Amino acid sequence: MTSSAMHCAERRSLPQFSPILLLLLPCLLAYDPSAPRPLPALHSTIDAILSSPCRPSADPNLLAHELQAAEEEHAKDVTRARRRHPINWGAQVGDGGDAVPCDPVGSFGPHVLSYPSTNLPHANSDLVLRTSVPLLSPAECDALLDAAERTGASAGWASRYTLASTQTEVHLDDLPAETQAWVLRDAVPRLCRTVSAHMFTDADGHCSVPPESLAIYDALVIKYDPSVGKSHLVAHADFGLVSCTIQLNDGFEGGGTWYQCLHGSAGAGAGGTVGAGTGKRTGKGCATMHAGPLWHAGAHTTGRAPRYILTLFLLSDRFPDANRRVQNRVINALRVANLYGEGSAAPNRQKVGRAAEAATALLGCALHLHPLDAESYADLVPAYRKLGRLDLAAEAGRTACSVDMLNGAAQNFGTWFQYGESLVALAEEPGGDARRRTSILTEAIATYREVVRLHRVQPPAATGGGSFLSSALSGLGGALRRRALTDEDTVEAGLVLEEAVGVDGENVSGWSELGLLMEQNGGEAELEAAKVCKTQVVMIGMKKRQEAEIRAKREAVVGGKGFKKN
Repeated sequence: MTSSAMHCAERRSLPQFSPILLLLLPCLLAYDPSAPRPLPALHSTIDAILSSPCRPSADPNLLAHELQAAEEEHAKDVTRARRRHPINWGAQVGDGGDAVPCDPVGSFGPHVLSYPSTNLPHANSDLVLRTSVPLLSPAECDALLDAAERTGASAGWASRYTLASTQTEVHLDDLPAETQAWVLRDAVPRLCRTVSAHMFTDADGHCSVPPESLAIYDALVIKYDPSVGKSHLVAHADFGLVSCTIQLNDGFEGGGTWYQCLHGSAGAGAGGTVGAGTGKRTGKGCATMHAGPLWHAGAHTTGRAPRYILTLFLLSDRFPDANRRVQNRVINALRVANLYGEGSAAPNRQKVGRAAEAATALLGCALHLHPLDAESYADLVPAYRKLGRLDLAAEAGRTACSVDMLNGAAQNFGTWFQYGESLVALAEEPGGDARRRTSILTEAIATYREVVRLHRVQPPAATGGGSFLSSALSGLGGALRRRALTDEDTVEAGLVLEEAVGVDGENVSGWSELGLLMEQNGGEAELEAAKVCKTQVVMIGMKKRQEAEIRAKREAVVGGKGFKKN
């Protein structure tokens, strides 16, 4: 073990907090961590959200260009999808007679449902459905699973589609031709008719997305195998109109799909999981379907047995989702900004500024198309921060979280986290008066408390591992340290920062905040503890640089041998 690694292993035994906590013992005894905490002041009406000053206007020329580009890209995607996965409709095209009956799981949308036309082309607000009877027979499930295992054994299970290392898959077009043929002939037409009948047909029988308009953007058999650490898929939204999963086996533990928009039993904002747990377990061969933009995650499969699902992503030639395509361009623009940001290999402020301006302009178009899309407001936060508009970044975070709360308290952990970050950054902006700074920090503290609560009630696949909880705790501790209105602020800051570095001993921000907290209290013992914290920061930095150098050398060796770098 290196000296830095040994230092990291030993640090938890240091009595870092005893000086402060002893000095503030009366306050500590009176401190009640379970006392109710108010949420930050959010927008409570749709009108307030729509009139938010953070919302950029849409440039008419750019909007027209994006709409045309979306139509052209969508047409190409549908053509490519039909070439790659040609659905064999047979004689039943347009006939919905074999649609499988479904039960709605949750009536919540990707946008506020009371706003007109937000869920189009969906005919109702039942955006998460599961079939009440199997869509595939046990024999069909076994045949598909066997074909996937044989393909995986010969070609290898990979993560090409999701680019995640937490699960593996084989694609439908990698399977034997005879397997593809019966899936596209027997299973997919039935699935498309089920989707069309239950998600896109209104009470009067009008269908906005007929089955023959659907195409398979991609299809894959996913394997969650906890015995090798491939047990889940982190929270995300899908590109496409509808995503479908069909369970191919029984006998596994845990698993299922967690949806942010559902109401679970763990409390407000906890979300809900379909496909696992009492009352929501889907049987072998049964399908779960949801609108692609819904935020969801593959919950952890536990135990030893793997879980297999067939996942299909559907497009419709009737509905080019221009908003999602614009958002994809926003993501690319923000990636460019990150590529040239501070701390990067080639920092360039001009390129960062241009990329952030492009992202902001595109988000003006996205919000013109969907004025109540929380994801677009959330993307405005990093765009404005890179432009130095910290006031607008904080307002964008506030607005995104407001949409969450108006949409059935479907709270996004990442959105709330960056809302807290943007508030602290705004409070640190030079030139502000003390009263305004205190008010902003109070809002940040309330926000970070909610972030920590969400991490405790949402599943790990939705919020990330312990490092994310540690970051949330260090953010809360840092905001409390900065405000420091009362001794209670100092006590709570010490407690949460202690937990932060206990959860993740390599949290540099946590150790930095802890050192600053010690310095603020100024006694001899506290200053000695602050030195220990600063040493931890230096040691962790050295260790991470060493690890980065080792990784770079390994990648150079792999590249020199002619292998593809991952």
